[in-house]
Amino acid sequence: MQNRAIVLLLIFLTSVVLGRSKADITEKELRDHVLFLASDSLKGRKPGTPEDIMAAEYIRSQIALPQVKFPTENGLQYFEVLTALELGAENALSVSDSSYILDKDYYPHSISENGYIDAEVVVAGYGFNIESDSLTWRDYDGLNAAGKWVMILRGDPEPDQLDSPFARYADLRTKALVAKDAGAAGVLLVSGKIFDEKDDFAELLINEGHISAGLPVIQLKKTVADRLLAVHGLSVDSLEILLNESRSPHSLRLNERIKGSVDILRIKSRTQNVAALLPGDDPSLADEIVVLGAHYDHLGFGGPGSGSRRPDTSAIHNGADDNASGVAVAMEIFEKLATAKKRHRSLLFIAFGAEEMGSLGAKYFIQNPLIDLKKIVFMCNLDMVGRLDSILTLYGTGTAVGMEPLL
Repeated sequence: MQNRAIVLLLIFLTSVVLGRSKADITEKELRDHVLFLASDSLKGRKPGTPEDIMAAEYIRSQIALPQVKFPTENGLQYFEVLTALELGAENALSVSDSSYILDKDYYPHSISENGYIDAEVVVAGYGFNIESDSLTWRDYDGLNAAGKWVMILRGDPEPDQLDSPFARYADLRTKALVAKDAGAAGVLLVSGKIFDEKDDFAELLINEGHISAGLPVIQLKKTVADRLLAVHGLSVDSLEILLNESRSPHSLRLNERIKGSVDILRIKSRTQNVAALLPGDDPSLADEIVVLGAHYDHLGFGGPGSGSRRPDTSAIHNGADDNASGVAVAMEIFEKLATAKKRHRSLLFIAFGAEEMGSLGAKYFIQNPLIDLKKIVFMCNLDMVGRLDSILTLYGTGTAVGMEPLL
């Protein structure tokens, strides 16, 4: 069934690009591509690593045929990605005359923007601003958060309900953006006992810190927050219970100023897309471009924030199916189409980098196109085609006129 699906795809693409083709795709060639790209020596093809470059150069070498034109000097379209977050030297937090200790009393959050703030503190409960047909919870009503630190509890009032209507609003980035919209200068995150009995700090994770929330965000230990809340006879745990049981906002102003600075170093590395063009030779159709794409990166050694299904495991994530398989098929199709005697339309091959980090390679290509995007008439993206059994799944069939009847 797997070979049949690939043959059907080839037939469709040749009908779009070619008049006739004697292209053949062998199981050995597909296997050899996958075995190399998914080998331990490439260490999971994490963007920005030497192995990422090795994978890109291998792909380029396989499609560097006499008929092929590279839209860049070497067939590689370079761009930068965030590959690490590290603490800088300027992190600090103090309340009145008390200075607190980094990684003991407080810790910057991945989504934080760098900056220094000296401001009063207000408490905005769970930090919600919800107004829907079935749910209303507005923590900022009657609360002046403009120019202030806003203390927010992590989680929501229904932590044990997977289908809770609050769940969609409980994401920390969402809460930080709500605070920003309310005029907050910075956000202080605290964890109640129900949400996190250990009161652990969240690690600096690239997937969360790729785009900052636009204001400083600091995690506080309960011991620090409790001192601030004591003036109202509250603690983080008691506030959490109050909110969960009352199912209503409870916002208040604290008579304290906090001086805090966040300094997160965002380490970037260079990665790349691999692109090659087969020009068409039909004067009436050559300006039309068919794009054949697949992402070639994977998760490296996995770990927290990598997107791995086992984030607690640090080991090579080979990515044979995701997506050495798609790249292998794309390369074979491109190579076989390159041997055709006649090509009606032009064909652009592109192996995208940094897909696992949020389709960054594809986004960079769209924002910095190597061709006239208006000339693209069709795009086929191959992803995880290595374990086809009895079902071939096609996505995006509704994005072009006539696609569903054709398929």
